[in-house]
Amino acid sequence: ATSAALCGSLLTRQVADKLQRHVKFFALFLLVWWSAGAVVTTFEAPYETSYANGYFSCWAGVAASALLVESSWGFAVSDTASLTKASEVAGGAPPEVLVLCAASLITLIAAMMDCAEVACSGLVRWAIACAGASLGACFLVLFYTIRGGWITGGALISWVSIILCVWWVFGTGCMTFANPFVHLGNGYFASWVALVSACLLAVNNVEAVRSRVEDLGNSGKELGAVILASAVLLAQATWDCVGGEGCDGGRMWAVFSSTASLLLCIAIAVFFGKIQKYFRWIVVGLLLWWCIGVVVMTFHWPYVRTGNGYFACWCACGASGRLLVQHFPQLNGYADLGSWQAPAAGASHPDASTAEEEGKQPPASAPEPEALPKIVIGAEDGGGVPPTIMGSPFSDSTM
Repeated sequence: ATSAALCGSLLTRQVADKLQRHVKFFALFLLVWWSAGAVVTTFEAPYETSYANGYFSCWAGVAASALLVESSWGFAVSDTASLTKASEVAGGAPPEVLVLCAASLITLIAAMMDCAEVACSGLVRWAIACAGASLGACFLVLFYTIRGGWITGGALISWVSIILCVWWVFGTGCMTFANPFVHLGNGYFASWVALVSACLLAVNNVEAVRSRVEDLGNSGKELGAVILASAVLLAQATWDCVGGEGCDGGRMWAVFSSTASLLLCIAIAVFFGKIQKYFRWIVVGLLLWWCIGVVVMTFHWPYVRTGNGYFACWCACGASGRLLVQHFPQLNGYADLGSWQAPAAGASHPDASTAEEEGKQPPASAPEPEALPKIVIGAEDGGGVPPTIMGSPFSDSTM
C-alpha cells in the first residue's frame, strides 16, 4: 500500500516536478523497501509456502525497483555484463561461484526459518548443513581468488567444481523431493539455482566435460538441459512410485518417457560424430516425444500441478524446441520475434515497388548543347574595338 501510494503520487505533475531532483534517492528507497518486504513476506509470512499472486508480486516489486535504480543511478543491474564485472571485482572468480554463493545463502535462510518455526527434522538439518557448507566453500573460493587468483585454473578448481556439483545433487534431491522444500518458495527456487550453478561450474572447469560439450557445438547446453530434465523427471516418478502414491499409468509413462529421453541424449553425446548428419531429424523426434509427454503428464496426469515433475517436463520440451530452431535455420525468424519488423501499412511487394519507382523516374535528359564562344571586349580601347571571338578564325589580325 505504501509503495502504491508513493508511485501513484508521481502521476501528479506537482509531485513529479518536486521529486525530479531526488529521483535517485526515491528509487533507492523503493529498492530497500521492497527488499525488506520480500524477505519478511516470502521467508516468514504470509507467502513463505505460497506461489500465488502475492509471492510473485513481492519479487516483481524488487525487480521493478532494481530497474528503477538502474535507470536513475546508471548501474548495470539487468545487463548480463554486470555478472562479469562482479567477477572481476572478486578477483576473477567464476561467475557461477557468485550465483552459487547467493543461492546457498537464500537456501540457508529458508531452511533456518523452517527449523525455527515449523520443525527441525533430520532433513531440515541436512538442508542447513548442505547450504552452510556450500556457502563456506564459496567464501573460501572467493577469498583465495582475491588473494592470489590461483583458484581460477588448474586441477584445484576442477575438484572443487566436481565436489560442489555432487554435493548439490544430493542436497537439492533431498530438499525438493522429500523435505523441506517440496512446495514452491524461496528455498525451492534457490536450491535449484544452486544445483544449476554447480553443474555449470563443473561443465566449464572440468576438462573432460568441457571438451565433450565443445564437441557438440551449439547444441551442448540444450542437450545438457534435456539430460538434466529427463533425470529429474525419472527421479520424481520413481520417488512417487516407491513412496506409496501408486505406480499408475501416468507415472509409468513418466518413467518410460524420461528413461528413453535420457538414454537417447546420452547416446547422442557419446556418438555425436557418427550420427551428426542425422542429428536434426533426431531432434525433430525428440521434440515430438516431449510434446506428447507434456500433453499427457501436465494436462492429464500425474504432474498437473507445479513441482519437480511439472517443471522437468516443460524444461525438456523447451530445450528440445530450442534445438529444433538451431538446426532448422528457417525457423529463426519465428523464434527471434524481437528482431522481426512488420512491413509498413500499404507497402507492396518489393519487386512491384521497385518497378513503380523506376516508372516514376524522369526520362533521361537530352545532352546539353555546346557552349557558345565567349566574346571578350578589348579594355585598352575603351571597348570600341571589334569583338574578339575566342577560339574563332576571325581574330584581330584578320579583321
